[in-house]
Amino acid sequence: MKFSNPMNQLPLHSFAIVLTLAGFLTAPVVQAQAPAPKRSAKAEGGEPKYIEGKNGEAIEFGPEAAMIRIPAYSELRPLNGTTVCAWVKPTVETKGKQTVFRIEDGGDRRFMAIGGAKNIWGLWFGLGIAGTYTEISAAYDPKKLIDGQWHHVAGTFDGKQMRLYIDGKKVSELAQPGKLAPGKPTIGSIGAYNGRKEPFNGGIDDMRVYTGALTDEQIAELAAGKEEPAPDAIVGHWKLDGNLDNEADKKAAATK
Repeated sequence: MKFSNPMNQLPLHSFAIVLTLAGFLTAPVVQAQAPAPKRSAKAEGGEPKYIEGKNGEAIEFGPEAAMIRIPAYSELRPLNGTTVCAWVKPTVETKGKQTVFRIEDGGDRRFMAIGGAKNIWGLWFGLGIAGTYTEISAAYDPKKLIDGQWHHVAGTFDGKQMRLYIDGKKVSELAQPGKLAPGKPTIGSIGAYNGRKEPFNGGIDDMRVYTGALTDEQIAELAAGKEEPAPDAIVGHWKLDGNLDNEADKKAAATK
């Protein structure tokens, strides 16, 4: 017994329509990708003063300088570990701290600074870890940091240890296990915080934030000016090279 194929009884134009509809119904649905969020910094209280930096240009800070504000976004506050680093060229030795980077959120703040406090002058790094705000410091001769040269400063936390680096060399570490606090959505800043408090005096260049702790070797590579050691881990990168763009936005847009 032969069975007739109903498709053979369709006119050619109907057959084409059936194929077209079948292909349309089985094709994967492609959703439009939203553009990467704009997370560039913004200047407040004036225009930033650009100077010759370690790489390209940098911004000169001081008590009356423009404030550089960073928008709040969750990637900037990873939970399992982080690295904060920048090139600095301080010009004044102060008794108090000079802000390099800060997200002021009470006990959940994240910050890096140079300067003096608690009879120590040097590099400071603070994080809210496991419900406790913890600071690590590294005493450092101000004459070695305020010498007219650019210096690389970095702070890391890997879930167990906080570490500080100057010019690629580890200068302090502190055991403090736990997770980082996510905190509230809080605007960050470079060079000062909350209305020019604890202003930095001098230049800041190439401000970076990573998710996770860079290794000793990776920090040394950054200080030596080598190629980006952890491109997939960088979540905030302000070159301050004549603008306030966030290079992390460009990377996110390129991967869409």
